[in-house]
Amino acid sequence: MARPFPVAVHVQKPQAIAQPSLEGRLETLAAPLRELSAERVAQLFSLPPGASVLKTTLSLCPECLGHVTAAVYEEAGRVLMAKRCAVHGPFRAVIENDQRYYRLSTKDRWGRAYDASRLDHVPPYDGGACCGEGEECETETLAEGLEDLTDQRGNKSCTVLVEITDACNLACRVCYADAKGDRLLTMAAFRRSVTRLLEMKGALDSVQVTGGEAAMHPQFWEMLEFLYAEPRIAKIYLPTNGVAFDKPGVPERLSRFRSKLLVLLQFDGSDARANSVLRRSHPERVRQRLLSRLERLDVPMQLTMTLAAGVNEREIAWVVNQGARHRNVRLVALQPAFFSGRYEIDHDPMRRATLSDAVKGVAAGLPRSSRADDFMPIPCSHPNCGWVTLFVRRFGLFFNLARHVDLERVMGRVAYKTQLGAEEVRGMVATGTRRRIARIAAAIGKRFVRPRDVFGIAIKPFMDRYTYDQDRVSACCHHILDTRGNLASFCEYNARKRAGDSWSDRPRLGEGS
Repeated sequence: MARPFPVAVHVQKPQAIAQPSLEGRLETLAAPLRELSAERVAQLFSLPPGASVLKTTLSLCPECLGHVTAAVYEEAGRVLMAKRCAVHGPFRAVIENDQRYYRLSTKDRWGRAYDASRLDHVPPYDGGACCGEGEECETETLAEGLEDLTDQRGNKSCTVLVEITDACNLACRVCYADAKGDRLLTMAAFRRSVTRLLEMKGALDSVQVTGGEAAMHPQFWEMLEFLYAEPRIAKIYLPTNGVAFDKPGVPERLSRFRSKLLVLLQFDGSDARANSVLRRSHPERVRQRLLSRLERLDVPMQLTMTLAAGVNEREIAWVVNQGARHRNVRLVALQPAFFSGRYEIDHDPMRRATLSDAVKGVAAGLPRSSRADDFMPIPCSHPNCGWVTLFVRRFGLFFNLARHVDLERVMGRVAYKTQLGAEEVRGMVATGTRRRIARIAAAIGKRFVRPRDVFGIAIKPFMDRYTYDQDRVSACCHHILDTRGNLASFCEYNARKRAGDSWSDRPRLGEGS
């Protein structure tokens, strides 16, 4: 019998099977969509007879938040999305109540376009490389659970939200952040996150310091000082419900930062019932007092109106006129409510306020100065992400600037720019004017208009789990930092990741920073 002899055996731990990247998973879903005819799309998504297919894309299942294929179609004058989850079945949601205000983009990439008449040419953003030519960008380690976010490093960051606390002094029924905590971001973490972002982007058009209510942070003023002193940040945006600033001496402290500051005041209307439904409070007098005080101090402002179907649509005209009559208000922003975070009003994905409802409310509120066709897509991320109209206020005059602008002619000069200088503003005027008298008037205005004379009305329809469109997310320029400082699309983060991004390991208010 042969004697046994030793054999060296090298035992390896089983290796984890590499999971496909988000980009890879999305591409697997999207590839078949690009080959489908419109007829086949209608069959696969069980579209109603007479529906017109506009495009296919990728969306989310509203139940499990998994990525699913989707079809966008027009029916009876509205634009809707149909999608199907293998586990939870079919879903439908309205995207736009008036099909005339829905566009496709040349940057759409996750499906196929079927209506060339809606196609807007948006030039690619060429300033977003995070490394030099011929170099490979380093892959940063993302926090667990956030590693499958759409990479936003190569996109323009028109604004970046930095949430410094999850605490708030109101308990609004509509709060995308569901702010009800008592935690804060330390000053060291705040500086570290903003500095790393600047190293990545080089410069930022604006940083929003927000919450919750940012002013509740014990080092709020130090954070403002830090952003104000940083030359690579052009503007500081400060969203607020106004309560914390309605105190003696506080507006005066804000005025020190006015050369870079824009106060974004929550401003939903004058109706007490509507404010109670939205905010569980009656902030009407606080808002009016703060608006008047900041006007006297010449602190630039934006009035931000959350627009909820069946609640405050009739208030659009009043809000717009408040903005137009206060010279320090640079912008009125109308935001159709989206169903992310805390949304405690009855909501139906087939019945909601959309961009066109806001446009028509503005036209009704400024009948002599605004028409529904004066609005145009903001030339940046995606034409469905925001529309704007512009006015000039000077020498006692108030006239619409947007109707004298040919967006196609000036696209190359204004695309991806949120901060326009005097020459850029003047260069836009008269490019779309055809009548001789209007050309003369526009030419006079072109000579004298200054950036501070421009008053805008912007409409920003954010997406939720019902209306989510990966085409828009992949082109996003409205960003947010998660609790670890990772850059994310605002809509993607709120729809997919916020609920799992806990503040629980952050210091509590009052524990020091």
